[in-house]
Amino acid sequence: MATVAQSVPQVALVEELVKTVPLPKGVRLRRIFFNTDSTGDPAIRIVFVNSLSIPLTKPRVRILSSFGSKVREVVNAASGEYFAYITFEEEK
Repeated sequence: MATVAQSVPQVALVEELVKTVPLPKGVRLRRIFFNTDSTGDPAIRIVFVNSLSIPLTKPRVRILSSFGSKVREVVNAASGEYFAYITFEEEK
């Protein structure tokens, strides 16, 4: 999947939107990039890192899911044509 080139100000704007949602303990932003989804529509990919020191229990998954939904809602409301996709990766 090809990455769509975006200016630094656009990535910075999305980063500022993401910062309006408090991060859960043990989560940090890894990166933001623009590309297309499986249908070819414009997408914003937001990748977070989840600390390995916090076990992925059912309550933890609910916290991460709720956080991801809030981030998606905030970014989608402001991004116009792009849809936000939220991904969590394990800390390496």
